[in-house]
Amino acid sequence: MPAELQGGTHNDDAWAPEEDGDNPQDYNFGRYQRVTELWWQFHLYDDVRSGRALKRLLDRDPWYTQYAFTDDFEL
Repeated sequence: MPAELQGGTHNDDAWAPEEDGDNPQDYNFGRYQRVTELWWQFHLYDDVRSGRALKRLLDRDPWYTQYAFTDDFEL
C-alpha cells in the first residue's frame, strides 16, 4: 500500500528541521509520526482500531494512497 504525503520530503518532514538540528532526539518524525505509529500498532499488535484510524487518516489530504490488498486482508 503506497501512501504519499503531498509536499512531504525526508528533509522537511522525516528529519529534524535545521534549526532543531542540535536536538534531533526531540524531533518526532514530523507529519509521518502518527501514520507510522498506527501502521506498527496495526501490524505488530493486530490492533484493528489502529488500522481503521490509519485508513481514515490516509484517505484524506494531504495523503495520496493506493490500496492493493489481497482478498483476505482489509485495513
